[in-house]
Amino acid sequence: MQLWTKRPFLIALINLILLLSVVTYVAADNDVRAVKKSQHNDTFKRLSRDKPHLFNQIDNGCVLPGEVIHLKGDNLSSLNNYHLVLRTKRQFVALKQLSISKHQILVQIPRDTALKRGQRYSLLLLGSEGVNVSKKTGISLKLCPTINKRRLLTVREAHEDGEILILASSGITDQIIKEGTKLGYILLRRYQLNSLNQTLMVLGGSDKKLTRAISNLRATFTDAKIDFNHHYFTNQQPALIKATHQVQWPARSTCLPNNANPVTIGLLDGGIDLAHPALAAKTIKTHNFLLPAQTTDNQHATAIAVFLVGNQDQQGVEGLVPFVSLKAAGVVRKQSGIGIATAESLTRALDWFIKEQVQLVNVSLTSPHANTVTDALFAESIKQGLIIFAAAGNNSQKLSASYPAALPGVIAISAVNAEGKVLASANQGDYIDFAAPGVDIRTISGKQHDKYPSGTSFAVPHAISIAALYLNQQASLSRDRLFESMQHHAVDLGNQGYDNHYGWGQLQVSQKMCHH
Repeated sequence: MQLWTKRPFLIALINLILLLSVVTYVAADNDVRAVKKSQHNDTFKRLSRDKPHLFNQIDNGCVLPGEVIHLKGDNLSSLNNYHLVLRTKRQFVALKQLSISKHQILVQIPRDTALKRGQRYSLLLLGSEGVNVSKKTGISLKLCPTINKRRLLTVREAHEDGEILILASSGITDQIIKEGTKLGYILLRRYQLNSLNQTLMVLGGSDKKLTRAISNLRATFTDAKIDFNHHYFTNQQPALIKATHQVQWPARSTCLPNNANPVTIGLLDGGIDLAHPALAAKTIKTHNFLLPAQTTDNQHATAIAVFLVGNQDQQGVEGLVPFVSLKAAGVVRKQSGIGIATAESLTRALDWFIKEQVQLVNVSLTSPHANTVTDALFAESIKQGLIIFAAAGNNSQKLSASYPAALPGVIAISAVNAEGKVLASANQGDYIDFAAPGVDIRTISGKQHDKYPSGTSFAVPHAISIAALYLNQQASLSRDRLFESMQHHAVDLGNQGYDNHYGWGQLQVSQKMCHH
């Protein structure tokens, strides 16, 4: 009876003991969290002691899902166990860390549906316990509202197996080779690029470890350009018009070439069949940039050359600009019936074009990604005054850009048919500058006659021919003035004003150009 009467007291005592245990545990846990948060704060304070923000300011404008950005600062290697995140209204979205060094962290913007186009997000640093230790990293990132001329890095695109392409100053090449050897990649090829006074190298090793090796080399040699040896592809579709009337091309008798203003076009394509009847008596300077074991693709480039400077009038094969001097860089090889060029061959060819002082460059090649090494040569070419026209691509892409057409300063050309409708497979985006005839274009290549291919690669020669005509008549035209002239005389198609299908419209020749 006494035990029964004491039972409520015992139960209350047990509950009190349990409650005190929970309180003690929570207090201890809070103390641990407080210590860890204090440690994180101490780390951040130490890193930002001499400046208000953790990272240096970056001027990205806007970023895209999948884009790689460089965060620079001091003593950043101590952040290896932390997480960089973007803060949305409801959650944190983690950035993928590709590499980290003392002065740089390389991260990739995730493809996450929580990140909305056009919105700006704060970049935060989270500790291992999820503690927000940095309310001010110094960075906020805005997602681009649309695709524009920005560099994207994708790592699953076609490239030469196991090859790393490197552009660096001669002072660090030996160090790069040594570090590459440690990673299992040996020197395969080496070239001196006079236009940049830098060295182009190709290292070779395992394709399975390629992405990691590139990331490691980028983190170690931040001043070098290091990338995959990406593939670029010709853009034509097998397919009747002679499109000169579509661009209002002037008759020879009314627009004679001005011999005082010679024009040189650089053709970045495959090899040219110099024995072709339509190219007889033509002086075309060529340079082959393929490796000895590779088979040259002559068909595509020969068709472009005939289109530009062909001279078989009796067969109706008359080039649009027979007065130009043509210099052809052979960069396209034939592989399984497909025309393929590499970033390595394009880089070397652009260096040659700069040396040869060409004025206009015809690029009928495209790739779904940018390449840091090749991009540097395109930028240098434009800086040196070369005016580059590139095919927009025929991959029906609406959500991503095509390169090199999407690079800043490159004039991107799409293709239209005889009715002025854009080629169904042509890429779209706000990097498109103009459209030109590129559907069922009559040309001749090899031993085959009367071919009628379609594609943005056959729109580019129309555009570059118009540019050559302008330069031949007005030698003093700069790239910007040339662009303005072409824009002024273009026929607006599609939506009024600029649009992602036709750019500023279909190019046409000014009827006043040849009347002085």
